[in-house]
Amino acid sequence: SSGSVEKMSKSKKNVIDPDEIIKDFGSDTARLFMISDSPPARDLEWSIDGIKATYKYLKKNFEYLMKDFSFVLDVSENDKKMLSKDDLQIYRISQKTICDYTDDIVNYRFNTAVAKLREFTNTLEKKKLDPKLKNYCWSIFLRLISIITPHYCEEIASLSGFKGFISELKWPEFDKKSL
Repeated sequence: SSGSVEKMSKSKKNVIDPDEIIKDFGSDTARLFMISDSPPARDLEWSIDGIKATYKYLKKNFEYLMKDFSFVLDVSENDKKMLSKDDLQIYRISQKTICDYTDDIVNYRFNTAVAKLREFTNTLEKKKLDPKLKNYCWSIFLRLISIITPHYCEEIASLSGFKGFISELKWPEFDKKSL
């Protein structure tokens, strides 16, 4: 191979030390990379490109949320009634994401769970959303990914005015009527 994306393996004696990854990119990046890399049945293949991409993903979302975000627990029924058709579609996507991500986590499909969250955030970033809906959707993202990236999520929630801890919240339940 031309070697730009070099895979790490014990047999090639080029295994990356996870402590180095944690030192350079943080434990949340390391965890998210490990969980999203491959199904639990397969061996993890460390890749610096993959780790950098994971770090970039978290950093991009962090910077986006630091511009204008308030952590919220819910969208009121009244607020839902005021949403445009496009925003209602995003609300439905948020509920489907809670449902599908939860199912994946419960069934140990961690890599597909993470893929669903990435898809969700990509959708959110492309849309100009009602501010209440935007805050709700990103809060759901943080609550879901917090089981993988707890420090990252608690930091964002705290910086955005949340007085509690995400880890102490009940797991988000999805609105069955909206699916």
